[in-house]
Amino acid sequence: MKRILGLLVTFGVLSIVVSPAFARVASIETAVPLADDSEPAMDAAVAEAVDTVVRGARAMGLTHIQLTHSAVVEHALVIRILATDTPATGEPGAPASPEQSSHGSSDDPSCQAAEWL
Repeated sequence: MKRILGLLVTFGVLSIVVSPAFARVASIETAVPLADDSEPAMDAAVAEAVDTVVRGARAMGLTHIQLTHSAVVEHALVIRILATDTPATGEPGAPASPEQSSHGSSDDPSCQAAEWL
């Protein structure tokens, strides 16, 4: 009994001392069918896929988006993004703030999405 009480007290103290970070993160993936293998069909599929994942991230309140995977599988374009509510830190070449970005500052996730395409 003393061990359990001691364990609970230790856990309680550690949970007070160690403050968790409350960042929200989501991995969003979508697949868009390709009409054919032409470049206009691919461009339309990319635009539709990006629009879909950006709307999903925006609906969850996630404003920072990074493309993590894209592929053509069978007759579909598949893309995956990582969306967060906090800016990524420690990325090489990532601007520290929107003012330092060469693409201008915009809070619109669809503009941010265009930066990595």
